[in-house]
Amino acid sequence: MTKKLLIIHRALAPYRIDFFNELSRAFDTRIYFENHSPDEQSFRKDLLAERICFSYDFLDEGVLGIKNMRIQLVDIVRDFRPDIILSSEFNFITPILLFARTLYAKTAKIVVMCDDNFMQSKATASGIGAKQFLIPKVDGLILCDSRTTEVYRTRFNSTDKFYTFPIIQDDLYIRQQIHLQSFLAKELRNNILGGSSGRIILYVGRLSEEKNLTELISTFSGLLREAPDLHLVLVGDGPQEQQLKSQVGQLKISEHVTFTGKKEGSELYAYYRIPNLFVLPSIREAFGAVVNEALLAGVPVVCSEVAGASTLITPSNGMTFNPFSPLDMGHAIQRVLQENNFTHYSSDILPKSLMNLTFREEMDNLVNYLKQ
Repeated sequence: MTKKLLIIHRALAPYRIDFFNELSRAFDTRIYFENHSPDEQSFRKDLLAERICFSYDFLDEGVLGIKNMRIQLVDIVRDFRPDIILSSEFNFITPILLFARTLYAKTAKIVVMCDDNFMQSKATASGIGAKQFLIPKVDGLILCDSRTTEVYRTRFNSTDKFYTFPIIQDDLYIRQQIHLQSFLAKELRNNILGGSSGRIILYVGRLSEEKNLTELISTFSGLLREAPDLHLVLVGDGPQEQQLKSQVGQLKISEHVTFTGKKEGSELYAYYRIPNLFVLPSIREAFGAVVNEALLAGVPVVCSEVAGASTLITPSNGMTFNPFSPLDMGHAIQRVLQENNFTHYSSDILPKSLMNLTFREEMDNLVNYLKQ
């Protein structure tokens, strides 16, 4: 008999669709989202719908003005009687699910997905709070950063409870979508470089303080003195957009920096075909799903060591750096550019993926973990 899986997640984002698709195939699944869109982000619903192969619903608003006080979950557990409950992060929902299990699903396994990165895990391991109290109460914890997994295994003296699943997407699907944008990518690259043979550094994400883009632009300005063929492309929008544009103007490097605005779907995939290098310079980042997308496109990555996605980086596909050190960032970008004569953007053939693991294998292992 197929096991029943109840999923409670904060919101639906593009980089989680393949994950939910696969779980819905492996289990008798009911999925509820707490919010209609992720915090500080919004995505086109029509583009999301094209990929979704599962049914879902939204939880009622929290009671007493408390966002995560979703007492409706008690009724959901009573009616569905799940074998496994998969929720996201630790909040009021966690004790509500523990209470509902006691009443209506005594043998159900409760697993929490937690996006703590390495820095957050060290703070949790050394502190005292709700998370430290709740972790021993649940049956499993899925973490996106393997370094965090090791910290928690040591702190809570348990190996089997903690599991690593990075935030990755179906490599076959993503690579197909990127490949389909070859023609558009050539147009974009030609427009950005004006027909020259320059080198492009790409960033994709929010234009916000935690992404450390002021430091990236400053570092890029310094690199231009020795490498005037470089061009920085920033894909995204956010509260720092005007500040960053002003910084670029003050540094007199406007001819070398392009702000594209937010891109989704085929437009976004096309941008992954144009760079010589991808960079994620964040000073705060739970994971960084864009790193997976860049590596799937065959683009080498320079990634902040703060981001959980830095665990995807090896000497064969890029380099990590200390985002609090401008010198370290500049050195990493220079070194990866020198070591990778990346010219696949001029070909109709998509370069080999630089990911060192596959979505299918990781999902199969995760399903087995949940079924244990």
